[in-house]
Amino acid sequence: MDPTQLLDLARLLVTGIAPLIAGGALAKIGENATDTTMKILGRAWGMLQRRFRGQRKAEAALTIFEDEADKPESQERVAQQIVAVFQHDPAAIAELRAIVEELRRIQPQPAPPQRSHTQTISGKAQVGAAVAGDVHGPITVTQQSGGINFGSGNVIGQIGDVVARDKHVTTGPTISGPIHAQTVHVATEQTITHGAAASTPAAPQVVLAAYAAPRGTAALNWEIEERALRDCLAPYPERFRIEPLPRATPEDLHQALLRLKPAFLHILSHGDAGDLLFQDSYGDRHPVPRAALLQTFANTPSLRCVILSACDSAASLSALGLGMPPLIAMRAAISSDAARAFAQGFYAAIAAGHDVRAAYAAGRDRMRLLGVGDADVPVLLER
Repeated sequence: MDPTQLLDLARLLVTGIAPLIAGGALAKIGENATDTTMKILGRAWGMLQRRFRGQRKAEAALTIFEDEADKPESQERVAQQIVAVFQHDPAAIAELRAIVEELRRIQPQPAPPQRSHTQTISGKAQVGAAVAGDVHGPITVTQQSGGINFGSGNVIGQIGDVVARDKHVTTGPTISGPIHAQTVHVATEQTITHGAAASTPAAPQVVLAAYAAPRGTAALNWEIEERALRDCLAPYPERFRIEPLPRATPEDLHQALLRLKPAFLHILSHGDAGDLLFQDSYGDRHPVPRAALLQTFANTPSLRCVILSACDSAASLSALGLGMPPLIAMRAAISSDAARAFAQGFYAAIAAGHDVRAAYAAGRDRMRLLGVGDADVPVLLER
């Protein structure tokens, strides 16, 4: 199984059992063998204890999770360890998948909240967002008399009239949305009634954090780097979601870009004569030419910015090709402390609503303020 898919599966398991563990359910395992939820929790917890046994980091993550099951960082730590321990064990993956499927069956997704509104309008009335500004469902018009003006000269005189753009009246007494009304002109009193689902919030922007330290190269403290990014973005879970990609192969990166459509791509790796070093399926070096990476970035329209946190990743690079998002790379070697300080400043500024250029400046400012050096190493390249 692809590591990214395995991570998704692991997160489903962890988030599924976390509320039960936080509520003290572990102490009750075995007390009521007929309770389906408790039986599944028992199976899941037993699986993790059994397969994590002897794995120091995994056991530590599980111990912390037991005490802090409601904390996202504890949940993510266990999910990451599931990937590390399970990824080369088909039997473990099959057991994990079976338990997740059972959790899905007993924990159905809630239906989206519904909202309805009825308003009686007479004479000339201004219609706000509660009536029509964000309607994405039907508006039913009864006691039709006179015309309804939806702004920009779009007037409905009677049922059957066609209205410009995406507004129209069906053959029955229903106006199909989305409707964006400013003013209603009515000759006699009439009632406009609509029912619509509450507006769906925008999906969080994905920060894809890819890490690669092939065998024979210096180790990278990617877990510390990832924690630093999470600390910056954790206050904004509705706006940002970090998707880690440890031990990244070129195939892993390509599939993640296609599937996740990230807004930001952060690559922590080593540079080597114009190449970036990824891993192959055995953990050995897999150099990828920088030109191939840049072309891939240009073909990923969701990207707002790419950070290449690798030594010399900006060497001899002075211009970006067509379609390239802004690129932040390193013009020389950079220490891990300096790279982490820059990343923290950059993402904190992005979370605060600044654009890429301002966030780049904030990252360098943080490096100077912390005294870690190398503030002149990150370089921002734009078309």
